[in-house]
Amino acid sequence: MVDKRDGVLKPDYKMAMYSAHDTTVANLLMALGVFDMHSPPYRSMVLIELWKNDLGKYQVKVRVGLYSVMSESFK
Repeated sequence: MVDKRDGVLKPDYKMAMYSAHDTTVANLLMALGVFDMHSPPYRSMVLIELWKNDLGKYQVKVRVGLYSVMSESFK
């Protein structure tokens, strides 16, 4: 995130996605200090975002939850 903030990330991706097993997600949550001692359920996600606020300062937002999929039936 430091390289992205400083404008030197090569290539300059807008987004990076990774997938992991529940044990790896649990370890990440433990490192962030938000692990609740239960294995993360199937379809869990950890979203880590780099934001630039109105004052030009950068901040990191972390969201933890379940990924939901909207579905529609097609005729």
